[in-house]
Amino acid sequence: MRLKLLVGLLLSISLTAHSEDNVSRVRKAIERSTLDQPKTPPFHLKATLVPSLERDRASNRTGTIEIWWASPTQWKRDLAVAGFRLIEITDGSRHWQHTEGDYFPEWLREISIALIEPVPNRDAVLAKVKTAEVHSILGTTHFSWMEFSSNGDTTKAMGAGITINDNSGLLAHGGGFDWDFQNKSYSAFHSLLIARIVSASGGSDPEVTATITTLEDLNPVAQDIFDTTQPGSDPNPLRTVPIDEATLRKKLLPTAPPIWPTLKDGPLEGVTTTTVVVDRNGQVHDIGFMVSDNPGTNAAAHDYIASIRFEPFLLNREPVQAYSRITMPFKTTRPPGEDSFDSARNYFEHGRRLISPSAGTTASPYVLHATFEAGTKNGVQQGQYSDTWNSDAQWCREATFDNSHFSRCRNGDKWYLFSKGEHAPLLQIVLKAIEPIPATDTFVESDWRIDRKTIDNVSLIRVATGHESAEGTLDGQSRGLWFNSDGLLIRSHFRGLDTVQSQFQDFRGVQVPRLIGVLSDGKLAVRISITSIEATQPAPSSSFTLSGHDWKRQFTDEAR
Repeated sequence: MRLKLLVGLLLSISLTAHSEDNVSRVRKAIERSTLDQPKTPPFHLKATLVPSLERDRASNRTGTIEIWWASPTQWKRDLAVAGFRLIEITDGSRHWQHTEGDYFPEWLREISIALIEPVPNRDAVLAKVKTAEVHSILGTTHFSWMEFSSNGDTTKAMGAGITINDNSGLLAHGGGFDWDFQNKSYSAFHSLLIARIVSASGGSDPEVTATITTLEDLNPVAQDIFDTTQPGSDPNPLRTVPIDEATLRKKLLPTAPPIWPTLKDGPLEGVTTTTVVVDRNGQVHDIGFMVSDNPGTNAAAHDYIASIRFEPFLLNREPVQAYSRITMPFKTTRPPGEDSFDSARNYFEHGRRLISPSAGTTASPYVLHATFEAGTKNGVQQGQYSDTWNSDAQWCREATFDNSHFSRCRNGDKWYLFSKGEHAPLLQIVLKAIEPIPATDTFVESDWRIDRKTIDNVSLIRVATGHESAEGTLDGQSRGLWFNSDGLLIRSHFRGLDTVQSQFQDFRGVQVPRLIGVLSDGKLAVRISITSIEATQPAPSSSFTLSGHDWKRQFTDEAR
């Protein structure tokens, strides 16, 4: 079978270290890309809004945003989308607003803010950065933390964070409670660098992308733009106010408890949470992404939240929209007579013990060699792979191809990574294809769904996460692993690639696949052949040290 050219499928990992104080670094990135600052020259901005993905183009999340800005206390914005329009003016302490429609969509509110102030609650975010977990990968540094909510009895966390591009020092993406952005295509506006493409979801599908078509000086500043005395102002301005869950629940009207479905797989007891927007009449509108200990509860939780009602929330005696979180415990049972599944964690742990000689119950030192073929611009070429393993704390995996080399090793508490050459991304794919099962300390159980699929007339158990088409196809951002009835991994999907394991051969009770095919768009891109695996005496400790290439294991879901 002809090998398909495989390029650009995996970016190199950045190993650059940064000594600059984290808070100062994030503050600088925010200030360089924020239009809403006292020293920003007056500006006029126009942007178009469309769903980020082609599959969502039929949604009604399309429209325009136009902003006239003289200072943080003198501005006008005009937001127009299907079924809603908001014109708002602020001039010092005076405000004017005209709306067409009764509900301000949360996605529109967040993206309109993200265009000029990507991190609106700057001080709170910088306080989180001080104690955030810091990860560096693919040329970016990610600062992450958890934000908790509670119904008074149970607590659930949702992730939040902010990411900086290491090369430019600019904001890449970020989000948390009531804010969300992804910035691209920066260009200069006076002393600032402003993202001309900004995406946000407001916590719910589909994501929307705003493209700035105009960003120009507002000169001269015509004062009639900011006229708050003109007719047509709404008697009760439409506002969205973030509140904590305890305050939200004080307004909850009496309601029956949720009815949870029986669950054929995953945990039977746990907690689910999401964000909500309650309109001025006390009705729930926007419901965010569900975070649950078992995603099988998501549909029931969504329907229940959509049905509950609240007393109107008042600010200065006027009703406002409320943005908050809802947290609920669940407890249910297995359906009688139905096919049931184990947890994703157990499938992964069991599957790894079956196919990986480093994870088997009789694991002891070994050396494994493989060859692989891949297509390049110079035709099909062959590469080499080796895995030298003493123990969980001493091992080294290496791959070479043409003039490229990629190694990942561990020696005790020291980790090492070496990457060289234009084909290093390909070599990373080879390492991933040989050991495709994600490490169980790198994922959230509730992100994975489990079902049964038939491939080539064989019934397989599929463990998957991410978007899936109506036909059951996983996209480039999704993950999937297919196990047979014995728990043996037969197939996997990652980064838009499919791997097929075959020709299993026993090695000390472990079924090692001697042939692995990596497919791109259904065509063979890489063919990996395990040529030998032999038990050995322990290799010397120096075999697992790559001097000058220290690495901190982070942002990889590979088990080793």
